[in-house]
Amino acid sequence: GATYKLLGRSSRMRYGFDDERLDGWEYARRLALPTNSNLRSLLCADSGSGCTYPSVVNIDSDIACIGLECDIEVPTVVQIAPKVFYEYVRRPCVHFAFFNGAKRVWGGNSG
Repeated sequence: GATYKLLGRSSRMRYGFDDERLDGWEYARRLALPTNSNLRSLLCADSGSGCTYPSVVNIDSDIACIGLECDIEVPTVVQIAPKVFYEYVRRPCVHFAFFNGAKRVWGGNSG
């Protein structure tokens, strides 16, 4: 699943960090979602009278991407309306640092 948190009027990340590997790919950092975007629809949470902009949105199923969304491997900040931004929040690391069959290695001088 994926979690997005409302940033409000600012596109500055609060929950993650800017990845310097994305330099020159500004659309990957701050992607304005088109009105026909499935992700935008979920983040907007339209109640019938307009977007409700929930503070946290959890997405538990796969959704189809549209346009530039399909080119981004790791989402960061998305814009769903003028001055309304959400940030993708990564899940905490769940990989173990140690594993079965590991070997102890000693480094240093032996003399």
